[in-house]
Amino acid sequence: MKPRINLVERLVVYGLVGTLFLVGLFLDLPITEGLYDPSNVFGQTFEMAAEIPAFALVIFTCFLGARFHPTPKAKWLDIALTVIFALAGLGVACYAGNHFLHLLDRVTHHEFPPAFFLLYALVYLSLSAPWVLFIKKEGKADAFVFAIFVLLLFATTLVIMQGLKMLWLRPRYRTLVALYGVDGAAANWLPVYAPQGFWNFDRYGVPPASVLESLGISEWGKEEFYSFPSGHTLHAVVPMAFCLASSFLPRLKGKEGYVRLGFYVWGILTAISRIVRGAHNLTDVAFGFLLGVLAFDLYSTFLLPALQRFHAKHFAPKETAPEA
Repeated sequence: MKPRINLVERLVVYGLVGTLFLVGLFLDLPITEGLYDPSNVFGQTFEMAAEIPAFALVIFTCFLGARFHPTPKAKWLDIALTVIFALAGLGVACYAGNHFLHLLDRVTHHEFPPAFFLLYALVYLSLSAPWVLFIKKEGKADAFVFAIFVLLLFATTLVIMQGLKMLWLRPRYRTLVALYGVDGAAANWLPVYAPQGFWNFDRYGVPPASVLESLGISEWGKEEFYSFPSGHTLHAVVPMAFCLASSFLPRLKGKEGYVRLGFYVWGILTAISRIVRGAHNLTDVAFGFLLGVLAFDLYSTFLLPALQRFHAKHFAPKETAPEA
């Protein structure tokens, strides 16, 4: 198994996802209406769980950076880099915990105490950080390059995703149902080829509290109009980057393709759940899936070798010539 995507895999994945996107251009609304079931346990479960592997991987890589970053000559700089990476990991864990709490509030329609996010942050840390201690120092260079690769990959996809969401401002189907009812939702539904831009958000106004309660939220915001593309689906497939950890985790050698296959399946299940929950349409999840796979494919093909060359040139220990 190769750690990077090969030609056959590209043809299969891009072909299938592209076909689904084209189907969605014509059948988005009927598919969404047919699958919509906000009380579905499968949909509720994946709304909360789909992004857990993504957050766990980012936290893991932050602590990889804290332990295996290149050691500068200045001791204070060495300590500073360790602290910066560790604080980044803690920050991501807190954000992930708060994000999970937000999703839990929405799914259960119950507002839990805000301090609960600390509990979930600790769960994320316990799932991610301790594994760094089991990595041998012999693979420190590969581990650090992997950490930087993953952080850049997630940062890039996050920026692109948020930019597209703000540009499209496509209302979620469940939001339209809450605002206009099932019959009115279809009349106010927007196709994917009609982006309206975040500057048009104010035209919807602030709905009554009963609408917010039906959506499981307490505060009205643009998030209800961030249907395109699907962030859950994107973050469900991007963790396939873990397959590249085989460079410093010997037990992963030869299993890289299975790691990617697992996240393909995870991404498909997430995509279906997002339509079931009325959070996204077929075009939303297909594009999110495509964006995640394409970002990993391009980055592993072009960015990863560049990072490896840069690290070898500037941070690899210099060999000393033997004495005569």
